[in-house]
Amino acid sequence: LHHKARKHRPMTPANHSPINPDVPGTDVALKGLRLFLVVIFALALRQARKIFLQIRGCSHRLAGAVLLLWLLFGAFFVIAEHQGDTKFRWEWKCLCYDIVLGFLGITATLTAARDFPHKYVKNAPGQSGTLEQAAIVTQAEMVEHSFYQGLNLAQAIYLHLMTWCWKLQESSIVCRCLAIFTVTSPWYFRGCFPVHSFSSNWNGKKLDQRTVESEGSKTITKVEVFIYQIKKWQYVFYKHVVFHGLNVSVAFPLHDGFASSESLPLAPSWRIFWLALNTSYVMEFFMQSLVKRYVLTQRQHLYLQRLLMTASSISALTLFGTVRPLLCLASLVLNFSNRHHDVFNTMVVASLALLSA
Repeated sequence: LHHKARKHRPMTPANHSPINPDVPGTDVALKGLRLFLVVIFALALRQARKIFLQIRGCSHRLAGAVLLLWLLFGAFFVIAEHQGDTKFRWEWKCLCYDIVLGFLGITATLTAARDFPHKYVKNAPGQSGTLEQAAIVTQAEMVEHSFYQGLNLAQAIYLHLMTWCWKLQESSIVCRCLAIFTVTSPWYFRGCFPVHSFSSNWNGKKLDQRTVESEGSKTITKVEVFIYQIKKWQYVFYKHVVFHGLNVSVAFPLHDGFASSESLPLAPSWRIFWLALNTSYVMEFFMQSLVKRYVLTQRQHLYLQRLLMTASSISALTLFGTVRPLLCLASLVLNFSNRHHDVFNTMVVASLALLSA
């Protein structure tokens, strides 16, 4: 009887809809993300010979092409459980997709640093190689990026293990604390990677604005400064809400069920956000390459940046129902009062979560 009930269960919207209508903003974020990826794919396909089919840097070009196709596949086929999927199949489909996505992101970054070794490239103050038209992506920026790609992979595995896979969320306090320590431990090695300050970009831009002559250039410069500032606060949100805050909230949910989700990495709202986050990480580099190859103008580049940032920000807002806000605030306060000690700070936040759960 149990088998028959599962086999003939009625198909509800949650079983086949591409989004969850109960989470506001997911539809808009998904459409924005898909539009962005389709535009980028069309531009890349049109200039495939110039972008992908060159001998120099062939390993990076191949990794980048596979990653772009993988992101497109995820945006259209790994957002929500489809009509023919069983729960078991959907769970493993998401886990395998996320692991491959993480490894592709790391591979694309490290092959870029190897195939295009801009070790001695130095941009002018206020210029970032991922946004400024006159700048070049430095090797330090590529290597720094690999650290955050690794964090994405670690968190994806953590969330799957904590919820449906091993259900560590239901394990002992010691196991959950150990899981939090493990997923946060890469921050011990943050000092081994280059560090670039967001504020130095817009401060340098403001000092350099008087040398800009045309009104069009002035407008582009103001947009760049604005994007730098938005990216700064998106990073703060990522670090203390998406990473530290969410990881602790999943391990120590409140008893009333708030901030608890036994299938978080399988939820459409999370999958949209996760794809938007990973897309944002890699596309700021790829779009700069398109500008250098004259496939995009700088103005078009900035329009696409704003489209992606809008979709990412909207999808991020859906996470507020999953995290415990006070834990995120505690993480933020500790970050400014005890800088460069992320692992210690996170374990303090975990202790507070345990006491208040």
